Amino acid sequence: MRFECDENLGVSALAVLTAAGYDACSVAEQGLFGWSDARLLERCRDDARCLVTLDAEFANPLLYPPAEHRGVVLLRLAARNDRAAILLLVETLRDALADRERE
Repeated sequence: MRFECDENLGVSALAVLTAAGYDACSVAEQGLFGWSDARLLERCRDDARCLVTLDAEFANPLLYPPAEHRGVVLLRLAARNDRAAILLLVETLRDALADRERE
């Protein structure tokens, strides 16, 4: 599975996915800062990447129909919105993907 980490995740999130063996890149390393959401999702589709983000707008199927992109992983935070909480969410994603692959 190939991932694109949105600019709101930081480099630690990218490191978790790449250390787990996933083909992952980030908006930051590709110089895509400031791109519109629609343009970014098109780029992910063209690059066959699933977007990992904190931006809830990407989960709106009326704006971004699932058939038109490669997928979106929307990470949601309860109360804390700091780097440690984001990193924990990405680690949870990594573990869930590993569990799924073992089945």
